[in-house]
Amino acid sequence: MQLSQSIPASLLDYPQIFSPGLTLVTGRSGIGKSSWCASLVAYAAQSNLTIGGISCPSQLENGIKTGIWLVDVYTDKRRLLGSDSASPDYTLRVGRWHFDPQVIAWGNALLKAATDCDILLIDEIGPLEFSQGGGFQAAIDLLDQGRYRSAFVVIRPSLLAEAQSRWASARVFHIVEESS
Repeated sequence: MQLSQSIPASLLDYPQIFSPGLTLVTGRSGIGKSSWCASLVAYAAQSNLTIGGISCPSQLENGIKTGIWLVDVYTDKRRLLGSDSASPDYTLRVGRWHFDPQVIAWGNALLKAATDCDILLIDEIGPLEFSQGGGFQAAIDLLDQGRYRSAFVVIRPSLLAEAQSRWASARVFHIVEESS
């Protein structure tokens, strides 16, 4: 049986949602999925749980998203994954975003090493992985093979049906606006 809940990000109770299996975290752009991921990393640290994987917070300039960071959630090391402006290093393009293949390779190496942790976090699996067979394919492999204890994976709403078809037993949390 698949669990699907809509809940404001601030109300997600980590001890309650932390259980073995796969949880897909979704919500519209800008709703706070990456912020939720950061709070999950903090919860893991406070609870002495090991966490592995990646997060992709925005790089903001004057409140405008101009880039995407790739963060190793285990060490907090980060590299600029993509930018909205072209660069000789950013040879992969999806929409307005230009991505650095070397940083994608680093992310895949991090994911391959993240199999022995209490929580696996993947923020996010998107069009590169689903539509183009590129991006963080190590994430797809980990999830397909069930090589995790508890995994939380950010999926944009437009790809949720595809993710649910691929991982039918996954729980789904829809992050929504706070009620007034």
